[in-house]
Amino acid sequence: MGKKIAVSGIAVLIIIMIGVSIVFFLTDDREGPGIEYTDKEITYHEGDDTKELLKDVTAVDAKDGDVSSSLIIENIIILSDNQKAKIIYAAKDSKNNITKVSRIVNYAADRGTGSRSDDSDREDEQTDEGPGSQTGENQPGSGDGNNSQAANGSNVQNAGQDSQNDTEQGEGGQEDPEDSLNPGAPKLKLKSAAVTVPVGTELVRRNFVEEITDDKDSQELLWKNIKMDGEFHMNEPGVYHLELYVVDSDGNKSNREKLTLTVQ
Repeated sequence: MGKKIAVSGIAVLIIIMIGVSIVFFLTDDREGPGIEYTDKEITYHEGDDTKELLKDVTAVDAKDGDVSSSLIIENIIILSDNQKAKIIYAAKDSKNNITKVSRIVNYAADRGTGSRSDDSDREDEQTDEGPGSQTGENQPGSGDGNNSQAANGSNVQNAGQDSQNDTEQGEGGQEDPEDSLNPGAPKLKLKSAAVTVPVGTELVRRNFVEEITDDKDSQELLWKNIKMDGEFHMNEPGVYHLELYVVDSDGNKSNREKLTLTVQ
């Protein structure tokens, strides 16, 4: 009789514990906050502060209320058309329940739609226009113009010799650019060596590149580090000669690929 009472007591205790567990399970907060954003059309420019993408986004939890302070941008994925980007938001409540929501926004690789030239080009221009290259009109003692003419003739002759030397060097010992790269340097391949675009088109460097490879850096990082040398004016018709390359996280530069950009 005593054993039956003990067994019954244990069974009742187990049932009570199971019931309590079920109650806790049913009442426990296991639902993450809701994330909402407005219908406002926005554009993400590469390199901009991502806080701008959070301005019209809110997160509200059924129990904790407003938890917008927990909102983060987990990832930004550039879509294949290079015109749109997927923004992935995440937020959590006090129970660490996490909710994720994605949003499609406009995308622009950079704001550079005007003119741009490489720093080295600007330095060369400054050197050419420095005190050592003044014309005969501004130099003392050049009143008859003969000195100026002689100097110009000398410059032309020297330029011709330099051009000839460059040609000879190019024919004799030119190296394949990829052979001279560091072993860990990235490699870049263009879609085409010549591109024609309408006047006013926004320049997106990655649109010209077909492939980038590196021994350790991610594709996302490499796409962001595409560099362009040369002067161009997207609002002025013309033919512009540019060079594209990429720099990895170790500072290694890839091969430089020439691009002829025609704006018309």
